[in-house]
Amino acid sequence: MNWPALPFVRLILPLGSGILLGTLSSPLFGPWLAFLYVFLLLLLLLLSRKKLNYKYRRWFGVVLFTGLMVFGFSLMYYHTPRHHPQHLQHFTPSGQYWKCRIDVIKTGIKNLRTESTILAVTDSNHSTLPASGKILLYIPSDSLAHQLEPGSILFFQAKVESLSPPMNPHSFDFAAYLSKKGIYHRAFVRETDWIKASDTPPGWSSRLFQLQRYCLNILTRYLRQPEALAIGAALIMGQRDLISEEVREAYTDTGSIHVLAVSGLHVGIIYLGLGWVLGIFGLKGKKWRWPRSGILILAIWAFALFTGGSASVLRAASMFSFLIIGNALFRRHNIYNTLAASAFLLLCIQPRLLFDVGFQLSYLAVIGIVFFQGRIYRSWYIPNRAGDYLWKLASVSLAAQLTTLPISLFYFHQFPLYFWLSGWVVVPAALIILSMGIGLLLLHGLPLIPDLLGMGLETIIQTMNQLIFSIQQLPMALLSGIWLGSGIILLLYLVLLQFMKGLHYRRLRPIQGALIIMIAIGIWNNIKIWQAGQQRMITVYHLYGHSAIDIFHGRQGYSLSDLPANDSKLTFAAENHRAYHRMDTWRSFPLQDTSYQDALFYLEGPYFQIDQTTGLFLDKLPQRAPPTPIPVDILILRNNARLDIDRLVNYFVPRQLLFDVSNYRDRCEQWAISCQRLGLPYHDIGRQGAWIGTLE
Repeated sequence: MNWPALPFVRLILPLGSGILLGTLSSPLFGPWLAFLYVFLLLLLLLLSRKKLNYKYRRWFGVVLFTGLMVFGFSLMYYHTPRHHPQHLQHFTPSGQYWKCRIDVIKTGIKNLRTESTILAVTDSNHSTLPASGKILLYIPSDSLAHQLEPGSILFFQAKVESLSPPMNPHSFDFAAYLSKKGIYHRAFVRETDWIKASDTPPGWSSRLFQLQRYCLNILTRYLRQPEALAIGAALIMGQRDLISEEVREAYTDTGSIHVLAVSGLHVGIIYLGLGWVLGIFGLKGKKWRWPRSGILILAIWAFALFTGGSASVLRAASMFSFLIIGNALFRRHNIYNTLAASAFLLLCIQPRLLFDVGFQLSYLAVIGIVFFQGRIYRSWYIPNRAGDYLWKLASVSLAAQLTTLPISLFYFHQFPLYFWLSGWVVVPAALIILSMGIGLLLLHGLPLIPDLLGMGLETIIQTMNQLIFSIQQLPMALLSGIWLGSGIILLLYLVLLQFMKGLHYRRLRPIQGALIIMIAIGIWNNIKIWQAGQQRMITVYHLYGHSAIDIFHGRQGYSLSDLPANDSKLTFAAENHRAYHRMDTWRSFPLQDTSYQDALFYLEGPYFQIDQTTGLFLDKLPQRAPPTPIPVDILILRNNARLDIDRLVNYFVPRQLLFDVSNYRDRCEQWAISCQRLGLPYHDIGRQGAWIGTLE
C-alpha cells in the first residue's frame, strides 16, 4: 500500500475519530474549542516554517492529526443543535406559538409527518424571540395540509415534547435515529392550531418539490399499475413513499432493497449516458475537457439533489466529481484516495453523515467492490459470453457483501442467501428502467413515444417484481434473528482487514492472524450460547392496545398474545429481543381459551405456570371471592379491566402487579394511586415501558 499516494485516507482517520468524540461533548466544551484550535494552528504554522530534522518531522504529523481530531470534534459540536443557546429545548414546552419552516414532508394515512426547522417562538407575554432546532411535526391530513410543501412557513401552537426512548427492549430506537439528524422533539398539531404564512417566498426547496411533483404526475399518467408506479418513482426519482409494505419486504428479503435507493449505480448511468450524448454532439477532446467536465458535474449534482440527496447518492456524486476533475487535469487517480476525499468533503459539510447507515454501507460496498471484485472474477474463467456476464454481476454482489455483511447483520439482524440471484435481476433491470424513465420525463410532450416508453416500463417493472417475489419464496431465502454485538462486529472487521492485508501483500501471517481472531469469535459466540441456555426470564411488552408476553426458559420460548404470531406489530416489538436472547425453539399461543402442557409449561386459559412461577391475565374479577386470597407471582391487568384494586386484594395476592397497554391511561393512573396506598408492587407498562422479570 503506497501511503504517500493516499493522503485523504490518512487524513480522514483523525477527522472521523474527532467526530466520534464529538458525540460525547457537552456545552461546556464550547469556550475551550476555539482556544485549542487556534493554538494547534499556530503550532502547525510554526513547525511548517522550520527545517526539521527527520527525527522531529513526526511531530508535524502528530500536530496535524491532533488538529484534525479537534476540527472533527468542533464540527460535530457545532452541528449538534442542542448546544445552541437558542435551541427550542430552552423554552417552556407548551403555551406558546412557534414559527417553523418545513424541510421534509412524508405523507401518511392520518397525518403529514414533517421535519421542520424552528425559527422563532412567542412566549406568554407576546414577545417574539429567535429560536432554533429541528422538530418532528405531525399535521392532520386535510385539504389545507396538502397545500404544504418544503419551504412553507407555519405558525402553530402545540405541546412540544422530547422524543422518548424505545418502550421495548432491543427494539428500534427511533429517538436515537432522529437524534443523529439533530431532531430531539416532536409535536402533534390539531387542525385548528396551525396556519400557513401567506407571504412565504418560494425557495429552491419549494421549486424542487414542485418539479418532483410534476415529474411524479408524468409517471402517474403513463404507469397505471400502482406497483409499477411505486418502483418507477423510487428508481427514477428516489421517491420511496409509494412502495407498499409487501413489495418493500420482498426486496429487503432478497437483498435488493439497495436498488430502490438512488446510489452509485444511478449516478454512473447518468455519467455514462450524458458522456455518450456529449460525445455525439462533438464535445470531446482536450479543448472541450473543461466545458464537458462542468456539464457532467452539474448534471450529476442536479440529479443528486432532484432525487433527495441521500447519503449514498451524495457519496457517488462527490466521488464522480473528483474523478471528472482528475481526468480533466490528466492526473492519475487512486480510487481509495478518491473515496476518502469524497467522504472527507461530505463530513466537513455534514459530520452527522458518519452515523448514517446508508453512508456507511455505501462506502463499505464500494471498497469491497474495488478490492475484491477483480480477484473474485478472475478466480473462475467462463468462456461463454452470457455466463461470463452473469459471473461478473455475481462477483460484484459477492465483493460488496464481503465488506457490508458484518454491519448489515448489526443493523438488520438478517441475511438474504440469494442476494447474488436477485442481483442478476435488479441490476440490468435498473439500468433499463432508469434510462427509459429519464427518456419518458424528457420526451413526454411528444406523440406516441411516451406511450410506448410507459408500456415498456410497466412491463419491465412488473417482470422484475414477479422475479423478486419468486426469489423470496425459495427455501431458506432469508436467515433472520441474527444478533451480533458491537464487539463481535469490530472483531469481524479486524478479520476482514487482516485478510485484505494478506491478499494485498501476498503474505500468510495476516491470514493466520485472521484465523486466530475467528477462533476467538467462535469461543465468544459459544459462551453467549451457553449463557442463553441458562436464562430464566419473562418479558411483558409495551404493545399499544394489545397484550403480549414472552417466557424464556433456556433457548426455548413461549409467547402469549392476543395478536397472531406473525402480526407485524408483535414482531416489531419482540423480534429483536428474541434474537438477542438467541432463542432456538418457539411456541406461540393465543390469549383466548387455550390449553397446553409440557414438561416445563402449563397453560389453561388466562392462567399459566412455568417452573415455580405462576401468572394470570385478568380483565375482570370472578363473581365470588375465594375463602382466602390466591397467591400469584405475576398478575397482568389487561383489556381495560373493570376492577378496583381495593377489591382485587380480596381475590389475589400478587407478587408483581402489571398494567399493560391495553388499558385506558386514566384507569392505570387510578390503579397506581391505589397500589401506592396499599403498598403493592406494580409496574405501569404504558408509562414505564416493558417489564422484565426472572423466573423462580
